[in-house]
Amino acid sequence: MDLKEYEQRKFHLAEIIRSAQAINTKSTELNGDCRELLARLAEDQFNLMVVGRFSRGKSTLMNAILGGDYLPSGIVPMTSVITTVRYGSRPQVVLHFRDSGLNREVPLSPLDEYVTQKGNPGNAKKIGWAEIQLSVEILRRGFFFVDGMVGNKWSFSEFASMDVIPTAVCLTTYDGSPQDFVRTPLDQLIPKIASGALPVQVGKVFHLDDIVEAHRCMEENQAGGKIVVLT
Repeated sequence: MDLKEYEQRKFHLAEIIRSAQAINTKSTELNGDCRELLARLAEDQFNLMVVGRFSRGKSTLMNAILGGDYLPSGIVPMTSVITTVRYGSRPQVVLHFRDSGLNREVPLSPLDEYVTQKGNPGNAKKIGWAEIQLSVEILRRGFFFVDGMVGNKWSFSEFASMDVIPTAVCLTTYDGSPQDFVRTPLDQLIPKIASGALPVQVGKVFHLDDIVEAHRCMEENQAGGKIVVLT
């Protein structure tokens, strides 16, 4: 799906919501729900939460999507503070402190000092979350990232991941560990797949730019086989 088609689908969806709203103009509940949906549509924000255990490559994945090394990544536990990424006219970090409620703007370069275990062990600086603002195209189009769910928990005293997800949206989850990956006999499977001895039914192939269309294809069960996404 290109941006032009995305805009057309958005306008079409808005027309559907307005038509539903006109069914019963006296219904307070219906009008309230429609106004909320139209407001969310106008906001044009797509929330992508990257959650998982320590050192599973969450920040590395986000850097690949963003197209640069913006978030600290490594083979040891890196993130000690919840990190969000949104569009901004200039690169900067807004630190939201947990106790005082005050905010502080800092350059992007010393980010490690505030959000990593090395620079801020155990979040000794009491930062609620760090908001990274970048002038990146995918963010300008409405993507909003959340990174740093560490400690094998779904919620923290200062941040509940499930509260960030609005109602009436799709939630896709995956769970696994390095042990699961290591146990996969890739050295045996790859030659068999390459030779055709182990057939793999590939349904449809998408590029990363078409990830929304890939999800739609999966949700509607239209692939007819494995869905492959090329980076």
